[in-house]
Amino acid sequence: MKRRRAKLRLELSGRGQPDAPPSAIEVTTTYVEDGGTLELTPRGLLFKPQNPDAWQVRYHFQVRLRGRACVLEQIADKYGHRLPMGVEPATAQPGPVRLEANYPVTIYFNVPGGGPQWKVTLVGIQ
Repeated sequence: MKRRRAKLRLELSGRGQPDAPPSAIEVTTTYVEDGGTLELTPRGLLFKPQNPDAWQVRYHFQVRLRGRACVLEQIADKYGHRLPMGVEPATAQPGPVRLEANYPVTIYFNVPGGGPQWKVTLVGIQ
């Protein structure tokens, strides 16, 4: 039996001080199976680390497909860390991030000075 999977559009950019100029944007598309793991880690030219394993800003999410929605629940990365994150639009309570088709959600490194941010959009579920 074939598992359902979500098609996600990821836009990586930078988040800094409010008066900082906007950064470039890297756009990718990925597929994630129901029950699979979505890893958000800078891989392209923006925020390019010398050693990818040394990069500290990474988020891992357990993916659950619920009807026409995709729910992302943060889990520890391969080093056992869960980094602080912000989500826009803000949810009333902390917890899983719910994606609905064509309504982007921004997940960002929630520390002073900013860092990478991803705009995640559910394109569809197959």
